[in-house]
Amino acid sequence: MNKARILVVEDELIVARDIQRRLAQLGYEPVAATGYAAEAVALASQLRPDLVLMDIHLADHRQPELLAAGERQPAQMDGIVAAAKIRELLDIPVVYLTAYADDTTLAQAKLTGPFGYVVKPFEDRELRSTLEMALYKHASEKRVNHLNQVLRAMRAVNHLITRQTKPDHLIARACEILAQTRGYRLVWIGLRNGDRLRLQASSGEGLPFVETIIATATAAQGQALPGTTAA
Repeated sequence: MNKARILVVEDELIVARDIQRRLAQLGYEPVAATGYAAEAVALASQLRPDLVLMDIHLADHRQPELLAAGERQPAQMDGIVAAAKIRELLDIPVVYLTAYADDTTLAQAKLTGPFGYVVKPFEDRELRSTLEMALYKHASEKRVNHLNQVLRAMRAVNHLITRQTKPDHLIARACEILAQTRGYRLVWIGLRNGDRLRLQASSGEGLPFVETIIATATAAQGQALPGTTAA
């Protein structure tokens, strides 16, 4: 079983190291730690962890040594803003760490759709149960979203079949529907042409790559293509 990969965002170095150690003992993989909100967003984008453990109160700026020559300090960003960006851009679940938060801060944190809270100081059992529930909830949401996308695609294609009489138009539009409803970067349909493959329709990015595959496919590879007859 793969270990869940967790990014720790905590601006107290000793606390961050302790959390990483405890995560490792609990069977998780702490992929990195930072105490800066802007860097947390960058690390989440680069490392794509399974979950981000985010302190609500963070330093506003990055360390001077992390800035490129002539680069200005980034705009103010706390843990709540960083969590909102991570959820919006990357769809990675966030669990908040907090020792104390007033009602206004908690109200702002709720708007980011967190998957849980851990109040410092915390026990290992509490940390593990919160993380496991957050990971399970996120995985369940992804499954539901996937099924909803599949159902939308099926309904759209079925509706298309009932009103489209031209096969070429049907195939082309089906590619467009799948690209739009399923979020694929490229959808393409190829038909067998002897021992070769012929591109019939496509939608999305990456078409030159498909054309290269078709142009360079050998006869032996063409003979291994599945049939195209449906009953």
